[in-house]
Amino acid sequence: MSIELTEELKVLLSETAAQLRGPCLRKFMARTVLGLGLRVGERLLTSR
Repeated sequence: MSIELTEELKVLLSETAAQLRGPCLRKFMARTVLGLGLRVGERLLTSR
């Protein structure tokens, strides 16, 4: 399964993550990973 993120979504996720710290950042990342489909999302987020 392959997920392609739009450039706008990549920017939104990156800018949001940049504004968060500590537990709020971890919660945001976890929810995003779950929303994108577990391992697929994790790989996409860590590549940014």
